Amino acid sequence: MKARKTGVFVAAVLVALALAPGKSDAQACCSPTDPAIWGSEGRGESWVLGAEFKFREAVASFDADGRRWHLGDSQVRDWALTLAGGFRFGSRAWQLYASVPFLVQRRSFGTLSAPTHFGFGDSQLMIRWTPLEDPMNGWEDPTPFLDLFASAQIPTGRAPEEARSVTGADVTGDGTWHLRLGLQATKFIDHGRHAPSMELVVGHSMARQPLADGPTIAQGLEFALRAGWLYALTPRWSLTTSVDLQWRRRATDDGRKVARSESRRTLFGLEARRVIIPFAWEASASLTSDAWWSGATTNLAFAGPSASLGIRRFHP
Repeated sequence: MKARKTGVFVAAVLVALALAPGKSDAQACCSPTDPAIWGSEGRGESWVLGAEFKFREAVASFDADGRRWHLGDSQVRDWALTLAGGFRFGSRAWQLYASVPFLVQRRSFGTLSAPTHFGFGDSQLMIRWTPLEDPMNGWEDPTPFLDLFASAQIPTGRAPEEARSVTGADVTGDGTWHLRLGLQATKFIDHGRHAPSMELVVGHSMARQPLADGPTIAQGLEFALRAGWLYALTPRWSLTTSVDLQWRRRATDDGRKVARSESRRTLFGLEARRVIIPFAWEASASLTSDAWWSGATTNLAFAGPSASLGIRRFHP
């Protein structure tokens, strides 16, 4: 009986952490790379359509002190299908693209369970400008590809306060607008076989009032740093490894900072890409995982590995 009560208590804590605005991501099925990137065009492409299927299973959570807790008999599984598209406009330096995810989510915490739920997640819209292009001459000309971008995350998913499921399985968004600015630099070296890259993103979440007579809540300013390395095995095959570091400052409640609400997150990624038909079709497979040791992440309800398969159709 004592073990059962303990399991229910842990489940209640996890659900509260998952639904608390400003404490963690409402969507467990989130990616360190902006999903709208699947709609971005590469060099020489005029438009692109893409689809990505992702599966994720959470195995742990991290508290405010960075301690890692195994989920035990809890089950947190997500399936996501993201559709994206993009095109160039004006000069070829400008791109506009968007993505829409459809989520299937399952949650159970010990004796606390609910049916699997599905629905649309939060959509994304992004504009990208490429003022510099790598001439692909290695270090003879150090000019990199430089991309500046701005994005908006649109709250098309179900917000935490709209949850009807006792486990929060029907929560597919966080109920607020997110605005982000970023830059990415990529340099091809060794005759185009290697390409280190660095990306920096700063984000702001709009304040919101979940309940009509409740407080106004705002998530803290967010920062993300991503380092990657692409290796072209052949003209058709490539591998990319990445490390993502994310930070979020304290949330506010009616203008007052919420103690211990700041968070950080560390993720690792590996992606393989295969050109099926040159200048027409491309496929990808990727693995992403949260860091597994205590202290690497804080204030994250659901952490674990994810796997995805994607396909793109583009036009020169």
